[in-house]
Amino acid sequence: MSHEMHDVLAHRISLLSMLAGGLAYRTDLTAEETREVALAIQENAHQSLNELRTVLGTLRRDGDMEAPQPNLANLDALFDEVRGAGQQVEVDDSVDNRELLPTQTGRHAYRIVQEALTNARKHAPGSRVTG
Repeated sequence: MSHEMHDVLAHRISLLSMLAGGLAYRTDLTAEETREVALAIQENAHQSLNELRTVLGTLRRDGDMEAPQPNLANLDALFDEVRGAGQQVEVDDSVDNRELLPTQTGRHAYRIVQEALTNARKHAPGSRVTG
């Protein structure tokens, strides 16, 4: 469970850092573009708090995973989210019959992709991520 919490929070916080860093260094943004980035920061901070509450609520109960957890069906939303924050992502999706995968496999696969995107932002900011 602590690994799950780390993955969720690391993803969100690295998105927040990337967005805030863009505001700190971009002097060419219009007022509207600055407002859009600020709104994206606000939305990601809100989602971070919600995800933290969910994870902590699960820990308080008996450690069971709380449904629904993300899975491969949520990858497009994840890619849209990181692209919206400025990360360059190219995906060659060749997973067939993903709905037949066990729930836990789909969740772990999602977390692996999420962690890879987080690591790319942290260790190679501005680089294109392909997969």
